[in-house]
Amino acid sequence: MCSYPSQNQGAALLLVLMIAAAMASIMIYMSEKGSNSARMANLVKQHSRAKMLVDSAQAELINELMTTSLGILGPNGSYNGIKPENPSVTNFIGEPTKRDQLEIVVQDASGLVSVSPMNDKGFETLLRYNGVSSDDVTRIKDRLDDWQDADGLRRIEGAEKGDYSQAYLPTNTDIQMVEEFRYILENDHLYEQIKPFLLVGSYPYIVRQFTPKSLYSAFGFEGKVSEQNSGEGLENPLSSGKLLIQISHNEAVAYSKQFIFERGAGLRPYFISNEQIVD
Repeated sequence: MCSYPSQNQGAALLLVLMIAAAMASIMIYMSEKGSNSARMANLVKQHSRAKMLVDSAQAELINELMTTSLGILGPNGSYNGIKPENPSVTNFIGEPTKRDQLEIVVQDASGLVSVSPMNDKGFETLLRYNGVSSDDVTRIKDRLDDWQDADGLRRIEGAEKGDYSQAYLPTNTDIQMVEEFRYILENDHLYEQIKPFLLVGSYPYIVRQFTPKSLYSAFGFEGKVSEQNSGEGLENPLSSGKLLIQISHNEAVAYSKQFIFERGAGLRPYFISNEQIVD
């Protein structure tokens, strides 16, 4: 009979220990949950701040391009003694400009290879520079022609409906997006190599002073970029008015926005297109 109190005390002690363990687990869980919530709140705050900085820089750059000579002459150009004063970017050839916590990249469209209208010579030069053989160049040209013409007649090395895994291809219209070349080339590696240098709606020829330095070897341009007002071998030394712009915040939180700024013809206003958040 004396054993009953001892057993009851043991059971009570075990119950107390179980309750203490459960409470400790709850406290640990709540503490971790609080820490995670705090970290998440901090990330949201940092992301919002990064977005605000990028949006603010975009608005300031657009205003500068619209109200100063920067959008016409480029950062290094001049005309009749007029030149941009303290431009916020240093070049229009796709090289980054550091601005406080941001990085701004501006590429003038005239320095890239146009695929609509097609810069045939520039496109072929770009293919050969990236190791494409003469036979493959011919094949790509035939596929490109079949992709755009309205008839269903296949060229010798071309491709028409039924030759693509997608039943709706080819489009049989002019090139609308650079991404179409992924199907035309049938070579993802080659596509990724040349994609940064292709553009729809650019000049039908390459303008040297706005060409990225990475293309100098491909097109036989020697030496460093000349002053952008030199017009060496060019009909028009001024900016094309169509700029590919990316503004990036790459510190604690990465946030990048990409868009095209374009100057309208004649009295047409400036406008923004293809605005998107990029990885």
